[in-house]
Amino acid sequence: MSYSAPPARFSHHHALAHALARALSRHTGILLAAAATLFLAACTPAGTLTRTEGEALKTEVATLQQRVVQLEAAVKQLASRSAAPAEPAVVALPDSTDPTRRLGSAEAPVVIVEFSDLQCPYCRRFHQQTLPWLRKEYIDTGKVRFESRDYPLEFHAQALAAALLARCAAREGKFWELREAVFGVQGSLAADGLDQAAKAVGLAPELRARCDSDAAATTQTIRAETEAGQAIGVRGTPSFLVGHVVNGKIEGTLVVGAGLPETFRKRIDPLLAAAAKP
Repeated sequence: MSYSAPPARFSHHHALAHALARALSRHTGILLAAAATLFLAACTPAGTLTRTEGEALKTEVATLQQRVVQLEAAVKQLASRSAAPAEPAVVALPDSTDPTRRLGSAEAPVVIVEFSDLQCPYCRRFHQQTLPWLRKEYIDTGKVRFESRDYPLEFHAQALAAALLARCAAREGKFWELREAVFGVQGSLAADGLDQAAKAVGLAPELRARCDSDAAATTQTIRAETEAGQAIGVRGTPSFLVGHVVNGKIEGTLVVGAGLPETFRKRIDPLLAAAAKP
């Protein structure tokens, strides 16, 4: 799991809360000191503290008490603000015209774009655990269009080769079958796993040969998809843009990680409700 710095707004509120807490501590110390002085005045021999001085000290203590109450309220307010999660940013991505890596109706009101690495174990988890639920609840019912885009991570040595093979399979309409086959042999990709996956879906040797000859150009399109993902804030896989099409672009918010069904439901249902309004 990678670490990212907290957003500026969070850091600003967090710093203010700490500053006010320090001020509260300082004023509380002053208040205690004043109270101690008042207590000592009551125990000292008569004549060391005049009535006027005593009344002035009482007024100062009362003022400090009021200030402490105000500081406590300010600290609580800022603490609640810093703890509140920021609203996810709305980002936009050019819509795709490639149907070979798409599931669901092209007219679906909600679009989910997945950025995936076929060597990533969390992408496999999503494919095996969450995607079947998405298909049943939203994709096959015409509510969501789902599409996959490439985001091979540099530290996964076989990720680019797997993406190239999946693009090759897409030429025969076998992208999703190949993807499933690759996830099934993910642990052996460095050996003969890709060959096993190709044979499992019946990719013809001559097709693979044609794909190999086009590998340089296909690699450029894969890199372009990765860069488009980076431009909207994708930093790891799987990541998902959940939104709808507006003027040829998919506008929405990012979901990072394999995600549980409820995570997607919370993003999808409000979009469906908004689309249903006249």
